[in-house]
Amino acid sequence: SRERLEKVRDDLASSQSLCAGVSREQVRSRSYWLYKAALAGDSQSALNFGTGSFIHDDMLGQLEQIPFWRDHAEEMLQRALAGGEVHALQALANAHDPMEPYAMPKLAPDPVAAYAYYTVMSLLPGAQNDLAEYALARLDPQMTDADRDDALARAADICLNELPTICNLPASGAP
Repeated sequence: SRERLEKVRDDLASSQSLCAGVSREQVRSRSYWLYKAALAGDSQSALNFGTGSFIHDDMLGQLEQIPFWRDHAEEMLQRALAGGEVHALQALANAHDPMEPYAMPKLAPDPVAAYAYYTVMSLLPGAQNDLAEYALARLDPQMTDADRDDALARAADICLNELPTICNLPASGAP
């Protein structure tokens, strides 16, 4: 109908005005927009930027973005987690896990941080529990009592502050 066509034209004109001043380089750079949206508070964009999903979609087109992504991936994953994105847990756990060679991103090995993230994963409902339990059993022999206590305290902090509505802390208040 004529009304529908007019609405489509209006929507298109409105969308085009949103892109005023955007360079071709920015249009080609999905990472740029994911990063900007993440800074603006969109936790799904922070997760997508942090995991580097945009790189997989267009490996050759995103080569120039990889150094910037590496510099900001952990920060964006932390933002995603703070926004309640539970998938950021696995990305952060794998990224810090010294025994996870294919993680994206790959961050400085930190078994305590990895143990903390895997612990939180184990406290959430869903399919990630088996993966988390396996990773915890694999990392546990490397942990000192102090490391384990630190990791469990971090896990409790994440549960209480980032994921309070879905994290099932044991009755004692610590994982």
